[in-house]
Amino acid sequence: MNPVQLHLALTHVPVILSVAGFGLLLFALLRKQPLLVSTAYWVLLIAAVAALPVYLTGEGTAERLEKLPGITENSIESHEEVAESAFIAIELVGVLSILGLIFQKRIKLGKALRLLTLLFAFVAAAVLAEAAHLGGQIRHSEIRKDAQPQSKGANSPGEANAPRKGDD
Repeated sequence: MNPVQLHLALTHVPVILSVAGFGLLLFALLRKQPLLVSTAYWVLLIAAVAALPVYLTGEGTAERLEKLPGITENSIESHEEVAESAFIAIELVGVLSILGLIFQKRIKLGKALRLLTLLFAFVAAAVLAEAAHLGGQIRHSEIRKDAQPQSKGANSPGEANAPRKGDD
């Protein structure tokens, strides 16, 4: 598997795990379930670890994609800028999760870490989702702001030879 394939294969993992970890941590705190808090910390920590290869393969992926037709440098740069912030945010959540696991039994410090982790997990999930959206726009022109709808009845490129409903 080359770095581009690795980037594309793993890119959704930190996004999904950060959202799941945030939701689980929120639920655990509302229900006052220490075991679920620990589980949420582990989910968020795995999200931070999964973000490492995604981030490290990003530059090489950008260099390969820049050479393809239909790829704009602006879309790559927008994604890179947000992805860097997302990476920093999720790594911070990973560190907070480690600290939360270590100091979970200490009442005041543990509570402060849980709330701080919850706040940063929300921010990280939001920024990761935005980075993923911008990354999707690099190859998927249909989700870009400037996407033009096709005229009614026109076939998309994949439907050029496809029979239409009612054609016999």
